Amino acid sequence: MLKDRLNAYLDDLSQNATAATVASHRSTLTRLVDECQSQGLTADELDTQVAAEHLANISADYRTATIRGKISTLTNFLAYVRGEHPEIIRWKIQSKLKQQTDDPTNGGESDSEELAGIEDLKVGVSAYLDYVRNRAYGTREH
Repeated sequence: MLKDRLNAYLDDLSQNATAATVASHRSTLTRLVDECQSQGLTADELDTQVAAEHLANISADYRTATIRGKISTLTNFLAYVRGEHPEIIRWKIQSKLKQQTDDPTNGGESDSEELAGIEDLKVGVSAYLDYVRNRAYGTREH
């Protein structure tokens, strides 16, 4: 159950983070989990598309810096739930959020922002390669 995964994540987080950080994550993630449960989504169905849609829906209520913080929170939770590398998840969420018409983190890309996006892609690919290299079925030869 998604609520159980949230509680386990918050318990793990509380071991290494301040109470304020845990409270911030709890607030952000409870809203997402409640929305998922009202739609009948399970933990297996929670993915980067759902996270991006959630962020697009709430973006009008927050400033860009706050949305970036929420992206980080969702990234960490999805990485915990799905067992994927956080940088890959962050890149997927940001890419899908850019596809939304009201992207709060991308108010029209300039050339420098586009180059930064390419750098983000390089970081994402690098993170994925590191992830695969450190797994039993992902060796350097693969």
